[in-house]
Amino acid sequence: MNWRNTQWMCTACRRESRCFWMRSAHSWQLIRLGRKLGWSGVALKTCKTQTGALLSACWAKAHGMSLMVQDLTNPMLAQIPHVLLAAHVGTIMGIETNAMQFYPEASRTESKVHPGLYRRSRGSVDFSTLGRFGFGYKVDENQRDLPVCRGGQLIAPDPQSSGLARGH
Repeated sequence: MNWRNTQWMCTACRRESRCFWMRSAHSWQLIRLGRKLGWSGVALKTCKTQTGALLSACWAKAHGMSLMVQDLTNPMLAQIPHVLLAAHVGTIMGIETNAMQFYPEASRTESKVHPGLYRRSRGSVDFSTLGRFGFGYKVDENQRDLPVCRGGQLIAPDPQSSGLARGH
């Protein structure tokens, strides 16, 4: 749907409840349009882009909009920036994170380093292992084989190798 051409407004709905801009909220310019159309909040997603989510959060907060962070399927290392964003932007109710429900084994490697991040307990995830500074990936402790870049080419890890692929 081309949001720029729509005349639909949600201001009537907004009088009764919060109205969140969701699927297209990956840039502050679109959130500005959503606010103009009557949306009162925005659902941020790190799967669109981390930078876009941060800029969108800043713009929305500066203009009095409510925030939520949601993504149904952020497994493995993708869960980390997703949770960190929710922990720091001031959401209305924490975070929506369901990758562990849809494919729990996908994050087995990362859960050895961050066990509480990939397992819900009483509706919450524990991000205390991420630390206070940095991105929290802990790649030196994580045994996930990651692709490396050589000569401008992204090289997939050798499925027969074990341990973390290094970029040298």
